[in-house]
Amino acid sequence: MSGEHLPLPPTLAPALSAATMAAPSAVPRPQRRSAHGNRSESGSCIAALFILVMLLIVAKDTQANELHVLTTDDMQKAVAPLTQQFAPDTQRQVSYSTLQAVPIEQQLDSIREADIVLGLTPTQLETLAQSGVIASNSILPLTRGQLAYWQPSSHRPGKRDLYQAASLSIPLPDKDPYGNAAKQALTLFNLWPFPRRVFQSFAADGAFTLVASGSTSSGLVSLTALKTRRTDPRTFWVVPETLYSPIILAGAQTVNTSQPALATAFLSWLNSDSIQHQLKNVGYLPVR
Repeated sequence: MSGEHLPLPPTLAPALSAATMAAPSAVPRPQRRSAHGNRSESGSCIAALFILVMLLIVAKDTQANELHVLTTDDMQKAVAPLTQQFAPDTQRQVSYSTLQAVPIEQQLDSIREADIVLGLTPTQLETLAQSGVIASNSILPLTRGQLAYWQPSSHRPGKRDLYQAASLSIPLPDKDPYGNAAKQALTLFNLWPFPRRVFQSFAADGAFTLVASGSTSSGLVSLTALKTRRTDPRTFWVVPETLYSPIILAGAQTVNTSQPALATAFLSWLNSDSIQHQLKNVGYLPVR
């Protein structure tokens, strides 16, 4: 019986024929994307675009709330720790950079990049206004600096120690207000020109550094430089203000600031009673 085809029973033939017709085709059919799938992909693209737009808006808003302050080293050390009070919600960002120990006329490019210049005298700022980098109508006197005589090797130094000092550092009188104050005090003491070694720097913090490094045995420096560095108060003497002209320090907006309203708010904040009271703790006195 091998090789022979047996006939199907009559009862199975119709069923087998129907099953063969119902079998799926071996040729694959192309898949269709549902309308729901298309809508899902479109929604994802829109969501991504929305997030990108929001990030750009936030970045622009953050940049609009950034304030760049160019200031002296002493003023930065005094003001920067208080900045959180100006921007408690962190929406306002304030960054600081320090003026270099070179003539201010050589720093015009740095000034143009800032929003505010802080810690110079009104006269210095007026000169910068004439150079076209400072808005003259924004100049605001903020504090009075104080002069101190620092002699680390002495205990409770005073006027008498100036006469015995082996060397002395001071800021340049014609470049820095503390240097001018030092010259006035020394003149009243009949010590100008200073009879022994004297070292002069472009700025008050330079005079401080000369003493701190041991290059000079003593110096006439800003009281703020000593207090912000927590210098032992037994090693310096606060020179009476009656011995020199007031050291008025001011702030002003640059002409290139992109946010004059924020700059005005910052200067007004510095001039507030609360901040002025806190600045007294580091050697700055109110102007008014």
